[in-house]
Amino acid sequence: MADDYVAPHVQDKSLNEAILSNDISFDFLPFIELCNRHYADEVDLSFGEGPRRTVAKDTLQGMLMDFLFPIHLIAEIGGVQVTVEAQHITSDTPDEQHSSWSAELLAKNGARHVMSWKTMRIWVAGKVVAEHLYEQSHEGPAIQYSDLELKRFDATYFPDHL
Repeated sequence: MADDYVAPHVQDKSLNEAILSNDISFDFLPFIELCNRHYADEVDLSFGEGPRRTVAKDTLQGMLMDFLFPIHLIAEIGGVQVTVEAQHITSDTPDEQHSSWSAELLAKNGARHVMSWKTMRIWVAGKVVAEHLYEQSHEGPAIQYSDLELKRFDATYFPDHL
């Protein structure tokens, strides 16, 4: 019975640590792999007060890619620094694991946008079978094109062999 309480907590902690150990400015594909490794073939998703819907893992990966790819681009190409933090929230239910998340986007010109949310994951047999995102908030204006420090493409940018 004690394992019923410990295993989901350890699994959730492991997933959160793996998420935090990846650098979105370098690559977003490790996050897709984490989804592949830790999520069930079908996952119940819900956002805020919205309806719950069941999605296949490949659909979930596509949704994750739609969210991560723009962040990756503005970090890698636009010079925006991305800092992500997470904190575990104690739960009374063994298979329900809650976390508080924040992602700060900081442009070199000082423009700052912070996204915050909480997530509740339900684990069964070592896989996430449901995820609910709630208490989503934003602080600061969205990062604009004018906030980006885009790399310029000129003759010196390309290697000699092109």
